[in-house]
Amino acid sequence: MNRSGAAVAPLVRSLGLEHARVIVVYDDLDLEPGRLRMRPHGGAGGHNGVRSILETLGSDAFPRLRIGVGRPRTDAARHVLTALDGDELTHAQIAVAQAAEALAAWIVDADTEGVMTRFHSRWKSMGE
Repeated sequence: MNRSGAAVAPLVRSLGLEHARVIVVYDDLDLEPGRLRMRPHGGAGGHNGVRSILETLGSDAFPRLRIGVGRPRTDAARHVLTALDGDELTHAQIAVAQAAEALAAWIVDADTEGVMTRFHSRWKSMGE
């Protein structure tokens, strides 16, 4: 995960993709569990895998969909690899379904702003 750019950049180059046609989906410790957030570009936000992609592509001009996993009570690696149960599992399943729906919409149009408009208010209301 920390060296994701080693896989992403060669694939992007071999397919001749514009960076705006590449979407990266990843877990985010800074978002509440189950919260989703989409952005058209930006920094790594402390995520080593995204940092690797930024460095190997040499650009931040790719959309990303962040899936909240919340701040760990233990170390980050253990936190993201721990099995979920109960309400945590239910929230994660809902978040994955919502993320899949947003990704499907993005794949059809590659309209990051449109997906943000369509889904952000729904995601916000889910977290409240």
